[in-house]
Amino acid sequence: MGGTVNNKCVSSDDDSCKAFNEESEYEDANEVEDKTEVSKDDDISEVAELNESVGETNTEEHDDIHIQHSSLMTAMFLFVLLRQKIYNVSDRGIQRLLTFLKLLLATIAMVFKVDSLVNFSKNLPSTLYTICKFLRLNRDDFTQYVVYVTSNHFENCYKTLSTGKKVSLKCSHIEFRQHPHRSKRRPCGEALLKKVKGQNGQEYLYPKKVYCYRKLITSLKTFVTRPGFVDACNKWKTRNSQDNYMGDIYDGQVWKDFESQGYFKSKFNLCLTLNIDWFQPYEHTPHSVGALYLVINNLPRQERFMPENLILVGLLPGPNEPPKNINSYLEPLVNELQELAVGVKMKDNSKLGKIYRALLMCIASDIPATRKCGGFVGHGAFRGCSKCLQTFSREAFGEKADYSDFHVAWLLCFSFEF
Repeated sequence: MGGTVNNKCVSSDDDSCKAFNEESEYEDANEVEDKTEVSKDDDISEVAELNESVGETNTEEHDDIHIQHSSLMTAMFLFVLLRQKIYNVSDRGIQRLLTFLKLLLATIAMVFKVDSLVNFSKNLPSTLYTICKFLRLNRDDFTQYVVYVTSNHFENCYKTLSTGKKVSLKCSHIEFRQHPHRSKRRPCGEALLKKVKGQNGQEYLYPKKVYCYRKLITSLKTFVTRPGFVDACNKWKTRNSQDNYMGDIYDGQVWKDFESQGYFKSKFNLCLTLNIDWFQPYEHTPHSVGALYLVINNLPRQERFMPENLILVGLLPGPNEPPKNINSYLEPLVNELQELAVGVKMKDNSKLGKIYRALLMCIASDIPATRKCGGFVGHGAFRGCSKCLQTFSREAFGEKADYSDFHVAWLLCFSFEF
């Protein structure tokens, strides 16, 4: 598999990535061949040229001018990133700024005929990806999984033939293994990877879709090293609370149940809220991408939803939302939540570190996203309520559901204990 994508795929059982045979794999890879140029491959080559030009490693062969260029580039890159942080500049805006700086320095170098400045401007990167690689900022630390039509577990997605050629494997997932019709028990048979060609002419195997997941435990380990984080998570214990008043999540019954069960006796126990929503990253196109993120409810409300306090764990690929459920995307997060429920030792500002626990308290998103996340049918289904058995009839197939008297049924939901 080319690029930085890990050798993992998403399937629904442990042996779902087995190949039928080498010939069928090779033919399938040719069928999905794509001559799309991989821009990230160009970024990687740009990083190599940049490191070579400025002398990334400290050896005696590098002269003073290379060291000066390295220091100057580092200072420029830090200034660019600091400007983006302070003024909230978009990545596209920063990329245009880098392009302008590169052209400006190239023009000055040509006018004054300064050879060192010519080389400097030539190797100046024009993308944020290259800058982060040069500064060794661990920004691209997502685990990347290959996605196809049916998705759950993870396995290797390509095989190397005896000739040294890499070919894509096929999905062997069977959605209905006990279905009475043989045609419904056939494997998926879809190729997991496609062929792409970079600007250097080299061919790569690349996933059709990639699910990017960042480990929740990794994010929490970063949070607990912040000065004052644990104290901020326990400020709610000293707040002035009033009876029959609900001003924050701490006044809710679920939080009170956690407190009565002794969960918050340890100041290192956290409660999380999961949110998922889809957005359009591009203008004038219906391409939709999903974001899976969490917030720490222990933090004060004025700090809880700040960008630096949000925990992004997953990016669901487009161009459309998953049609049925998102169970496969949630699986890595569920596994980590089970581990955090028991407790994970993390290095914080103390000498030996502490055992931190975290529990998922609720899901907060719109109705379609919540239904997919919770495993319920959509709100437009015949029984579209996740609390009661209220039915929504239709006059004809394809017509909108009749939601009349739904408010009455909704009030009745809370009179029952589930």
